[in-house]
Amino acid sequence: MKVREVIRHKWVVPVAALVLVLAIGAGAWAATGSNEASQDNSTASNGAVTTEERLALGADLGLGELFGPGHVRGLRGMGNPEQAEQMRERMQRRVEAMLDLLRDKMSPEDQATFDNLMAQREAQQEALKKALEELRSTNQKLRDLIDKYLVPEESSTSTTSL
Repeated sequence: MKVREVIRHKWVVPVAALVLVLAIGAGAWAATGSNEASQDNSTASNGAVTTEERLALGADLGLGELFGPGHVRGLRGMGNPEQAEQMRERMQRRVEAMLDLLRDKMSPEDQATFDNLMAQREAQQEALKKALEELRSTNQKLRDLIDKYLVPEESSTSTTSL
């Protein structure tokens, strides 16, 4: 009886093997980034940063230790707020250093555009922070108003039916 059950499901092994091969192939393709590598190598002659330069830049800045395999926990999961703040500051310095290195490779026109975009970004971030503070204030006022009517009054003895 068991032989018949196995024979009925003999298609499972080849399908599972095919799924495994496709999964491994997709993982390898994603890890190598074959499209990105060909695009980077084709634009290397016009002054663009190649994949090798990106990797070297990341290694110089110590980004491998930050974004390497097995290092997926976030700043909130660190436990110690001082340690999280130090990590945030270190990450910010690394990003700034990386942007400075990239800016040095740019043409003067691109540097001017980069500086304008960075100034625009900072202004937008400040506007966003102000809007977020206003939103928090409005939400708090709204919660206070809702709580005023959600809290049952103790002097009221009448019941309402739903």
